[in-house]
Amino acid sequence: MATLLSAMPAQQPPGGPNSRRVLSSSYKTMDAAKAYVPSNMQGHGTPLSAAAPGGPLLQIEAPPLQADSSAAAAGGGGGVRFTNQGEEVEAPGTSPSRPGPSGRDVAAAARRLNIDLVFDADLLGVAEEFLKVALPQGWEEFYDDEARAYYHHAESGTTQWAHPLEEYYRGVVFMRKEGDVHLEQKAKDSPPTPEEVREMAKYFGIQARDEVELMDVAKAAVNAPLPPEWEEYEDDDGEVYFYNKLTKKTSEHHPLDGYFLELVRQRRVELLKRTKEDRNYKLSDYDLFDESFVPLPWMEFTDPKTGKHYYYDFTTSETCYQHPSELIRAKLRLLAVVRMQACCRGNMVRAANKKLVEYLAATAIQRNFRGYRARKGVAKSISRPLDDAATKIQAVFRGKASRTTIKRSKEETSALLIQAYWRGAISRKRLREQHEPNLKGFGGRAVAPLPMDLVAAMDMFAVMIPDREEAVSLTVV
Repeated sequence: MATLLSAMPAQQPPGGPNSRRVLSSSYKTMDAAKAYVPSNMQGHGTPLSAAAPGGPLLQIEAPPLQADSSAAAAGGGGGVRFTNQGEEVEAPGTSPSRPGPSGRDVAAAARRLNIDLVFDADLLGVAEEFLKVALPQGWEEFYDDEARAYYHHAESGTTQWAHPLEEYYRGVVFMRKEGDVHLEQKAKDSPPTPEEVREMAKYFGIQARDEVELMDVAKAAVNAPLPPEWEEYEDDDGEVYFYNKLTKKTSEHHPLDGYFLELVRQRRVELLKRTKEDRNYKLSDYDLFDESFVPLPWMEFTDPKTGKHYYYDFTTSETCYQHPSELIRAKLRLLAVVRMQACCRGNMVRAANKKLVEYLAATAIQRNFRGYRARKGVAKSISRPLDDAATKIQAVFRGKASRTTIKRSKEETSALLIQAYWRGAISRKRLREQHEPNLKGFGGRAVAPLPMDLVAAMDMFAVMIPDREEAVSLTVV
């Protein structure tokens, strides 16, 4: 920025300090940790420096500490440490435990939140809630040696005296006291456009297509009013910044950015608890809503030229001048009529084509049966070669077994024949040896050797005829 933020602004933007909110041309998405840093925190002593990632050095008023911010995060300086889950961890040193909110604490918190104890007594519940609320994710609470609480954000390295949600609750008080009236009046005098709401949603990290439930927060932030102690200015380069007349400090972020960012966070937590059925409406639900109800994802806008209301869908970028509930009712009724017509036509077709349906059913059954039979035949044709091969193997095995049996039988028969011939040959040899001397001395004549068969016959006759000479004579004849 061309001018120093600590210097008094030179000029206000056109329209005065309560004019329409305009984002700087070089803005980026709002940093969640950076939004929790108070922009108008009262000083308590010497400043303690803490730099947020990617942002300027923030000067935070803090008393002298024995260790730096990183040491304080680890429990430096003694005391009791509280995390964002509410767990109590004893740190080195002796300090009192975390006290509960008393009447004096509530009164002190009310003054910090700009609540008048007399005229704003109905807002004291906000101060009590502020004292009991849990810390945002990533923040931790510590106590110094004098039992004073301070807070540290480990990721960004920020250390500060003020509660991280102090800006949010200060915004809650301001909106309940007068902010809502100013916001409604500014929305009438200068109604926002869908393009401005989309840019503001991008600034707060809201996905316009997927988080349509959060777009109303972005729409309200477009016309966010300034608290009475704040003024809006521009530097020489046209960059917008804000000046606090009481603390004489400047900030590049709107004083209510922390308020709207915490609203976004709380709304996201609520949406996570809701189911898909809770977000969808039925036709009977739209009959219960009045005309002022605009169903999601539609949002109502006003044409600044004609003053007419129109509706915009951030999911489809569609614009219409008819109330969305009527469109949705028409679509739901049309969908119901289409389904009824489809059912009626189906019944008519089935009644008129009952025979065709039966024929188609029979055809389908036959087709399935033929398919089953074909698959069975294919299975048989596949298994038939295997059966033939098994039969051949069995035949070859049986043939071999038969041949082996026959061979063994022949070998036994041959052995028996050989043994018989061998015993016969031995018997004949013995018989010849016994009868040859008698034959040679018969009549003094030499007798030729007898055949083996004749010898056997002679043996038989010798047994039958005891007279040897008679037997020999018979043989010779």
